[in-house]
Amino acid sequence: MKRTNLKPMRLKIQNEKVIEDWLDGLKDATIKNYLNAMSLLCILTEKTPTELLNIAWKEQEERVPPWEQSIEEWYSKIRKYDIETDSSIATARIRRAGVSAFFHFYKIQTPTKLGRRKDKILKAKNEREGLTKQDLRTALNGAKSFKLKALILTQATSGLALVDVLKLDVDQFHEGLIRLDDGHEICRIHQKRTKTEQEHFTFISYEAVDLIKKHLELERLGDVEGPLFSCCKRGNRRYRYKAYSTAISRLNERLGWSNENKDYSYGKLTTHMLRKFFETQLTDSGCIHEHVTHMMGWKLPGMREKYYLTNPEELQKSYIKHLDYLTLENVETVTIDSPEVKEIKGDLQEEREKREKLELFMEAMLDDPVVYERYQKRLLQK
Repeated sequence: MKRTNLKPMRLKIQNEKVIEDWLDGLKDATIKNYLNAMSLLCILTEKTPTELLNIAWKEQEERVPPWEQSIEEWYSKIRKYDIETDSSIATARIRRAGVSAFFHFYKIQTPTKLGRRKDKILKAKNEREGLTKQDLRTALNGAKSFKLKALILTQATSGLALVDVLKLDVDQFHEGLIRLDDGHEICRIHQKRTKTEQEHFTFISYEAVDLIKKHLELERLGDVEGPLFSCCKRGNRRYRYKAYSTAISRLNERLGWSNENKDYSYGKLTTHMLRKFFETQLTDSGCIHEHVTHMMGWKLPGMREKYYLTNPEELQKSYIKHLDYLTLENVETVTIDSPEVKEIKGDLQEEREKREKLELFMEAMLDDPVVYERYQKRLLQK
């Protein structure tokens, strides 16, 4: 069974008062999951959130037996959809939790144990081996641009989530550069994680720093301002989530890692697997647990959060100490003399020549009042 397109229904119900009151004050990531869950329920039942509430409340007020209540049928439809669309256990539970959160907000009881009995029918997706250093080397060899190479290695060596790595700026990158004793440079990043709103420090390895510098030098036409990863050569617009995901999907296809060839639901290489690589490598290296947790942007459990005070300098020492577990060695897959880079240099030189010609034309036009006046009239007509 093909999965349902939730977007039209999501746009339709998000402005309903019962939905707005329910979602008020929640985090963006939570709102997205909750809206998707309710959108699916509305599609399956062909009812609005307000209608669902009215029916459920009326039946419980009238003390209709639980096994005869409509809400039992609604949850059964969700379970049936999960099975027919081959959803994973985790996805099914997140979806059910979202629907339950809606009804619980309005003090309406929901089915409990019955759903979990059915979970055994669903298959557990994404239970696959983590990425190895050789996998990352293969991915970097297959990537066609310095931008994609830099993004992959930045995530793998910093633990930054997809949305957070795309928020980095050029100035932030240059200000965070730290020169090591061996001459290499790493980059210290201080930001607030989007999902949890947790402030944290993390670091980018020197191999990723080198790739970022090559991206800025060769693919950004000398533009060293604005987003670190942009969607165009000028660098004015930030690289988009969908564009990056599409690039990763195409890379999986080129490497034979797509879900059509293997048992990987979203391809072997995903942005989340890069984050898992970072956490796994540092944990296996014996890095202090609190340091790993902080660099991942997670909150420490219980009293540890209140008593552990982050020291950026100690984090940096810890990162450098275990850096060997993150470095790939010889990740330079395209040299400055390679045909790919020569082509980029040619495009860069051509663009610079166009700029120079345009500047000369503008200077000549300003020197000639008649030509300048014609130009001004043409602009006004447009």
